[in-house]
Amino acid sequence: MIKIKASQVGLKVAIHAFVWMALILIPVVLLPEDEFRSRFIWREALIPLILYALIFYTNYFVLIPKYLFNKKYLIFSGINLVQIVVLTFLMFEFLDLFSFQFEPPKFAGELINQKNKPAPPIALFRTLKALTSFIPVGFAVAVKAVENRHRLDFEKKEIENQNIQSELQHLKFQLHPHFFFNSLNNIHSLVEESKLNAQAAIHDLSGLMRYLLRESGTEKVPLKTEIDFLVKYIQLMEIRQNDRVETTYHFPPSDTLINYQIYPFLLIPLIENAYKHGIGGKEHAALAFFMEIENERLIFIVENTKFPSNPENQSGSGIGLKNLKKRLALLYREKYKIDIEETEDVFTVQLEINLVEDED
Repeated sequence: MIKIKASQVGLKVAIHAFVWMALILIPVVLLPEDEFRSRFIWREALIPLILYALIFYTNYFVLIPKYLFNKKYLIFSGINLVQIVVLTFLMFEFLDLFSFQFEPPKFAGELINQKNKPAPPIALFRTLKALTSFIPVGFAVAVKAVENRHRLDFEKKEIENQNIQSELQHLKFQLHPHFFFNSLNNIHSLVEESKLNAQAAIHDLSGLMRYLLRESGTEKVPLKTEIDFLVKYIQLMEIRQNDRVETTYHFPPSDTLINYQIYPFLLIPLIENAYKHGIGGKEHAALAFFMEIENERLIFIVENTKFPSNPENQSGSGIGLKNLKKRLALLYREKYKIDIEETEDVFTVQLEINLVEDED
């Protein structure tokens, strides 16, 4: 069950207290000082407010959630009718018992608006007073309905966020083995060619894996840290490449990336994909990685020579770009754009992401 924050409960209590305090103070502030003021405030304002509060909160905490929201309308209406009749009867008995009686205001010793007309029966006043007791029922229904709607919206958003986090975690679990297997495949070919290069590659890979483990639970990382990771990965891949593979890359200087952050491991699938599909045996191949920051927007372009996929290499097949697109949709929603252009010989991906500066 999703818990409501203590701050939200405190705000709700403060609002209720403010409203009731305002209702209590209105007659105190507005009525002029005279001989019947205090009796009028007690009889016509404060004591009825206590009655209204009892009716309001009985509905607010018990009757509305238990009966009205469960569509037990007859029970809800019946209990309210009995409650109002009993409480208004007890209120009038209380007023009569303690003689909270008052006379209409006088002017120069004479009653105002007295024209020897018979006074309306007391039962009529009491009936009208009882009818006004249904007003807090309506307010309770309105307030509870609005709060219930907000609660459902809040719970819906929380569930959506939890689902997003679960899916992102699942995508991360896919990404790490994918990255690891691709790297091992590259190192495997070095073992027979050059033991020294293989040892250096394993050492570099261990550093990259430490970064993967350290940042797995991190929501965002500094962009310059992520760029260092990408550069080290490119350098790791270059160890096994021959003269037929031309790799160029450009990333913004670290001193221009002080406050920018990005979700970790978001860009590595583009580089992996370029190496996987952009190198073709004995043929000449070209790979280019270009990044710039323009108006707080990251632009990352990856271009590689296009070769058919090696059917024997199935490590992470089909995961990279699909994984990236899902993560982008979950993390950046409408704040990104990815364009893929494919010709007979060249495959190009351009990714743009809105960057938000870290205010801390």
